[in-house]
Amino acid sequence: MRKDHTNSKHGRHGKRMFGYGDLRLMVLSLASQQPRHGYEIIKCIKDQFDGAYVPSPGAVYPTLDWLADMGFVTITLESSGRKLAQISDAGTAFLEANRETADELWQRKPPANRRNAPPEIVTAMDALKLAIKGFLSVDDSRTAVTTIAQRIETMAAELLPKDPHE
Repeated sequence: MRKDHTNSKHGRHGKRMFGYGDLRLMVLSLASQQPRHGYEIIKCIKDQFDGAYVPSPGAVYPTLDWLADMGFVTITLESSGRKLAQISDAGTAFLEANRETADELWQRKPPANRRNAPPEIVTAMDALKLAIKGFLSVDDSRTAVTTIAQRIETMAAELLPKDPHE
């Protein structure tokens, strides 16, 4: 029986959209439609979830390797050097045995805080998170953390709508 990890915490910030093994089924599902490159798989998943969930190459390529090791896909090297994943008979059987779960994965909705945000805002939020992580990787002192928190709070206050009665 498959353990459901969709309610497990993702860091301190909320629930994970997908649990352990879900990406495998998504990749296998995409490979069942037509042979695909890793980048194409990433783009298909990104498009399906309107950019709210984008698996990293560091997740997709090892997943493809695992699927190949299990015999669920065959990987062919093209003349360009790109790898093309195609579902095998064993992969088709595995996908069919897990069809209900695979179909449900594609129906999931991203967290509401990102689903309704314009793409420019999501991109800016992601850039801010990367900048904060980068800064803290160099200086994670209490002073640096306090400074960053104060700057974010100031920015948030500036973005709040003004009360016309003030």
